Amino acid sequence: VACIMARHCHALQQREPAGQCRYAVRPASPLSLLAVLLITHNLQVAFAATKGICSSSTLWHANSCLCSQYQCFMRKELECRPSFFCENTANQTRPPETTYLPRAAIATALVQSGNTSHMFSRRRFHQSYLSLCNLLGSLARVNSRLPLFTMTMGDEMSEYEERLRELGSLTVRVKQYLLPRWAAAYHSASFVKLGILNFTMFDKIIFIDNDCEIHNNIDHLAAAPAPSFVFHRQDTGLNSGLMVVQPDAKAAGRLRRVFDELNAPDRPHTRIPGNKGAGSDQDVWNAFFAKELGYVYELPVRYNFRTAWTGMQVSERCQVHITHGDGVEKLMGVCSHQNESAKQLGARSVQKGRRDASALKRGATWSQRNASLSTSRRAARSEVKSQRSAGK
Repeated sequence: VACIMARHCHALQQREPAGQCRYAVRPASPLSLLAVLLITHNLQVAFAATKGICSSSTLWHANSCLCSQYQCFMRKELECRPSFFCENTANQTRPPETTYLPRAAIATALVQSGNTSHMFSRRRFHQSYLSLCNLLGSLARVNSRLPLFTMTMGDEMSEYEERLRELGSLTVRVKQYLLPRWAAAYHSASFVKLGILNFTMFDKIIFIDNDCEIHNNIDHLAAAPAPSFVFHRQDTGLNSGLMVVQPDAKAAGRLRRVFDELNAPDRPHTRIPGNKGAGSDQDVWNAFFAKELGYVYELPVRYNFRTAWTGMQVSERCQVHITHGDGVEKLMGVCSHQNESAKQLGARSVQKGRRDASALKRGATWSQRNASLSTSRRAARSEVKSQRSAGK
């Protein structure tokens, strides 16, 4: 403010006689600017304290479990119980007493939703593909050792599946869920997550949304109690961007029945005001676990850090394991100590995904691209041989 006033008065002095500027001030020194910033920060913290911790993300800690600790974002029909990852919480679940880790896997999804001929739908699909490349690169960066697979659904997916396998992810074709009549167009692809209960070859599945990025190893989530979610304000409850579930064939059948009940034509669907995740798979998970168990376990905020909605302090952000919802152009790390080579690894995955997506948009297939490369290489080798023969 002081600098702006000084520039304004200098401009007046150019037009007015000397001494006419009443508000001439000297440019502020760095120390005074720092003092202003500190005072502003303290005022923000004080104002946040008056609003309460549920409405003020600046007061959140990375290890906080907001629902079970502070009764934030609670729902009457679904209780939130603290997991042993939560800080200083009574009645929390105990960690497993044995060193045995269950057979666990990390799951992702790449789904073509809506009208694939529409430009907006194609753009969203390619954005999801690029985000998934970034996610797979970040998992490799933190040296995850868990099996990784991607559920795919849609036409002409073989080219993308080949690229995902190159990035270390198995691909599994799944059946398409019928979209409920109350589904939001933006969340239409999220219902593929309901199929993860069918993968009974694993004891635990850690599902991660494509627009997430991993900053620290999360393999220890295999020991988390199931089902586990992170609770957020914008969803007025659990968020399925990161969840730990236990596959079970019978439970998958019961989930399907709950889905059919919610989609019944005579059943009205009411949306909770302020719920940004309304019309998505989260409505089904809420109804299913409310009927099945009556509760879910809660994970701390650090496992699903919503950068657009959460304003934690920098010291708390350095403890974050997963950032969610900041797009494919987000920073490759939240702390300065993360090395440059790790950032380049994830960046290369995104750049390679961009080139592959552009080639697919133009209609070039992997076989065509490889064939053209082989042809050019053969031509170059034959030319070298002919030159050698001519020299002899």
